[in-house]
Amino acid sequence: MIELSKLILTHHPTFSINVVIIGLPANPTAAAATPVNTSKDISSNSAKYIATISATIPSIKFHYLPQITLPPNTTLGPVELGFFIPSLNNPNLHQFLQNLSQTSKLKAFILDFFCDAAFEVSWSQHSYLLLLHNLSR
Repeated sequence: MIELSKLILTHHPTFSINVVIIGLPANPTAAAATPVNTSKDISSNSAKYIATISATIPSIKFHYLPQITLPPNTTLGPVELGFFIPSLNNPNLHQFLQNLSQTSKLKAFILDFFCDAAFEVSWSQHSYLLLLHNLSR
């Protein structure tokens, strides 16, 4: 997404790019789960990369959605959780986009292939929708 953002900014330097990051859900069995939606909770390499991009390209901003909690008795495997977690984040994503649209004109909404649950949110924002898949994987 960052490389695409850089390419967009090359052609449209006045644009502002907002990258939304979802954190891992709280462990519902832990009594006092620590929020995991900050840069210190993602891998140190990712955190360093995000810090470098933030410092060198101020038109690219990163936003962490609030932490979600899995419903009780969730017994999904890692693959299923990978698709379930984005759908649980839809209310937070919708709120973020509503807040953003109050100060900015949303031109496009670009989704990673694995976040297809956000389709319904994108339609509510009346913006162009682009779906991407990381072909380098």
